[in-house]
Amino acid sequence: MAEWLTDQELAAWQPFVESASALLAAMEADLMASHDLSQIDYGILVALAAAPENRLRMSELAGRFGVDPSVITYRVSRLSDRGIVERVACPTDGRGVEAHLTAVGADLLADAAPSHVETVRREFVDHLTPTDLEAVARVFRKIRRSQTDRAAISPA
Repeated sequence: MAEWLTDQELAAWQPFVESASALLAAMEADLMASHDLSQIDYGILVALAAAPENRLRMSELAGRFGVDPSVITYRVSRLSDRGIVERVACPTDGRGVEAHLTAVGADLLADAAPSHVETVRREFVDHLTPTDLEAVARVFRKIRRSQTDRAAISPA
């Protein structure tokens, strides 16, 4: 049986869960209202824009977001229906599929980014000192590293 959280652990965990949920909900609401994008859609566009030739394997996207590949397949299909991304064959592996950011998608990202950054500042950054930001970055890099390490060794 799992050991219950200590008071100290609970004092860190509960505000994180509540804050993260509220933050993600605010970002999702703003992106949906202004650009008809979900938070994961926006993340996909950012990842593709930063990738060489604006393309990434679908499995790479799933790994980055820590979601089942079917989630990425569904989201990319929806974005593809709107002409924002396209699915293309992987040039190095005929069985692989990549998502590619289109010019329409790049324009949408350029349009959505300023309001998204405004939301991130309003809901997150503006409440933290530079020292707080360094601590948050350190903590979540550590957690993400642990998650990706576990995913790399877990059976398929």
